[in-house]
Amino acid sequence: MTQKERIENATTKQAVVFIWIYSWVIVRNLGRAINKAVHKLPWLFIVITVVISFIVSFVFISEARAERDSYNKKLVHATQQLDSFYAAYGNIKSK
Repeated sequence: MTQKERIENATTKQAVVFIWIYSWVIVRNLGRAINKAVHKLPWLFIVITVVISFIVSFVFISEARAERDSYNKKLVHATQQLDSFYAAYGNIKSK
């Protein structure tokens, strides 16, 4: 029985086992290829890592600034409402 016949006549359980085995082979070989590339061109991967880190940091900093600005806008609005309340009713102290 050749490998082609064995694969064509496989049961579902055997097919799942084949998928698991060959998926692991793909992951293993991909890891080896990445390892070889990193050992051949270490500076390229260092630069890529720094660029990706810069982009991610920039995005997070931008989101934090936008959040801060929205809170500042809400604070200014609340302060203006409080000032208009003081102007209309004066400084009322509860007794």
